[in-house]
Amino acid sequence: MALKDDNIDSQFKCKYLEPIRINSEQLNLIVGTIRDYNLINLKQFSLKLEEIEIETEIRFIVSLFHESIENKNIKIEYSFDLQSSVLVNDKVRFRQVLFQLMQNAIKYTFESSITITILNDNLQCFISISDDGIGMTEQEAENMNSLLQSNKFVRVSQQSVGVGLGLGISNQLVKQMSGKNNSIQLKRKIKGCQFSFFIKNHQLEVSKEFMRKQSSGLFKNSSQTIRYISTNTYIEDQVKMQSFKKIQIQKSLIQTHSNSQQQFIISSNMKINVFQDSRKQSEENSFSSIHPPILSPKFQQSIVQCSLNSDCCSRVLIVDDEYFNIQCLKLLMTKYQSKCDSAYNGKEALQLVNNKKHHPCNKCENQYYSLIFLDINMPILDGYKTVKELKNLMKQQVINKAWCVANTGFCDLDTKLKSYEAGMDYYLTKPLDQNELKNMLNILFPINDY
Repeated sequence: MALKDDNIDSQFKCKYLEPIRINSEQLNLIVGTIRDYNLINLKQFSLKLEEIEIETEIRFIVSLFHESIENKNIKIEYSFDLQSSVLVNDKVRFRQVLFQLMQNAIKYTFESSITITILNDNLQCFISISDDGIGMTEQEAENMNSLLQSNKFVRVSQQSVGVGLGLGISNQLVKQMSGKNNSIQLKRKIKGCQFSFFIKNHQLEVSKEFMRKQSSGLFKNSSQTIRYISTNTYIEDQVKMQSFKKIQIQKSLIQTHSNSQQQFIISSNMKINVFQDSRKQSEENSFSSIHPPILSPKFQQSIVQCSLNSDCCSRVLIVDDEYFNIQCLKLLMTKYQSKCDSAYNGKEALQLVNNKKHHPCNKCENQYYSLIFLDINMPILDGYKTVKELKNLMKQQVINKAWCVANTGFCDLDTKLKSYEAGMDYYLTKPLDQNELKNMLNILFPINDY
């Protein structure tokens, strides 16, 4: 509703509300996938058949990654050979599978291209997502195809992120949607990978069912929608015809209710504070029970000599493989007048550190970052290896000393201990608590009163 409210500034919508909407769509697909995993295990899974506008759905999924695609300079190419623009299968599960494969392709592709290929007829539909990213070795590709056949969820490469659950569940969904227990197929390329799958087009059998019902006279006073198919079972809903007058009355009521909701949620005079703090917590609960060792005053002074406040160059580096996580942290750091650079993995981060050293700020001549946020689970070079590289550069005095802060969704004891052993100075968990972030910055940079 807020996105449709004319009283809200368009720049505010674009910068804050649209990313929230996109992230909500993404989370909805992720939650749906996890729910389906549970349904499959309980043997309660069923498909909801409906018409799918193939090209529309493809472009919708791509739109959810628009910012990441632009930011990583990725080119999306389409190849459609459609005998029919419409496919009959489960639209929600179709979206979930496309989302997972697109997410993987974008995560491992940098300044290259991704090609989406769709072929269909009245019996089946073939979908392929091919990227020119970092790819896999021949052995890793063989392992992946074996795992897709066996339904196991594990990592097959050091480049992998997570435990393979998302792809594993998507593979189960494809098997259900194919009607023949066909799994997702991986093809290794000279550069990058290609994931492809077939799903059944139920259009012909649905048309036959419709004709049978029509010929038997069941459609005289109602319209029918085939909702679910499980094995050979169809569940049908009858939708009774409504008079034009009744429809107009309902439409009017819905419109009135919609307008009143808009006015209630966002008033034209409402001041929206993006950085509104959550309720204050006691300091003893702000940090984990595990603390890094206290560093010498000399080390601390060498860090705080450069303030985070800057109107000319970035003093903060955010390293995370998720675009939305980067944007959220950048937004939080603007509260502290801090400009931030960002990288999608450890390799990019080290390149930025090196570039900053050799290209100092024209105004203040700063050559170094003072604070580096590091995600743990990233492709190419993870947080553990990255912080070791950074600490080694600091030890050799190639770069100035900087605070390295783990910023991850993992909150278990082993990950915390491993992070400190690798060289992290502090440990924060996602989603970030604003009070915890503020307390940490006051400790690390006492010359600034945050």
